[in-house]
Amino acid sequence: AFAGNPAPRPARDEWAIETVFPDSGSGDIELAGQQGPPLRLTATPGHDLPQSFSPDGHQLLIASTRWSDRGFASIGIVDMATGSVRRLTRSGATDGGPSWHPDGTVIGFTRTDPDRGLQFVCVIDVSGEREQCREIAHWRLVGFAGWTRTAMLVLGDSNGVTVLFSVNRSLDVREVSRAYHSTNVSVDPSGRWLVEGGARNGRTTWRVAPTDR
Repeated sequence: AFAGNPAPRPARDEWAIETVFPDSGSGDIELAGQQGPPLRLTATPGHDLPQSFSPDGHQLLIASTRWSDRGFASIGIVDMATGSVRRLTRSGATDGGPSWHPDGTVIGFTRTDPDRGLQFVCVIDVSGEREQCREIAHWRLVGFAGWTRTAMLVLGDSNGVTVLFSVNRSLDVREVSRAYHSTNVSVDPSGRWLVEGGARNGRTTWRVAPTDR
């Protein structure tokens, strides 16, 4: 049974989807498209969730509990040519929301440490090297919108107000805008457009704006 949000593959009519299979006992990932039946990409105990494709569509970021006996998620990369899965993060906490920089060399993600009650924003090279994280001390992480060409955009709750923050590769944090009415905010794969959607005063509205404004 299909159970998750699809991750579209760039320049192709294909999507990575989460599907529950009885042989693994949890969610695995399939590649679905308009031509033929879905192709199963993962088959292992633990929960695999598709996250996002690299800009060239050759690699797929996943969040998976396969490496943890406590159900904590790590980030991995599926090579679409070989089907091999490579573990990217090894924190002992829960890593999620990974997103590719538009140039395909760096990945931004969030980290939650339930044992210490801490949250972080992080960056890591695609090779798995040079991981850097910054603790979120004065606001609560709400969501990860994606990358512009220069920085990550993340949503946080600051004293009950939803605020959009910019976090560059050096993990410098800057407030961009506050009083957002929705946490449904995302950046397109090119990093040039910000899309916000949500319900306000009984109406659903969408707003599209350049990320450099």
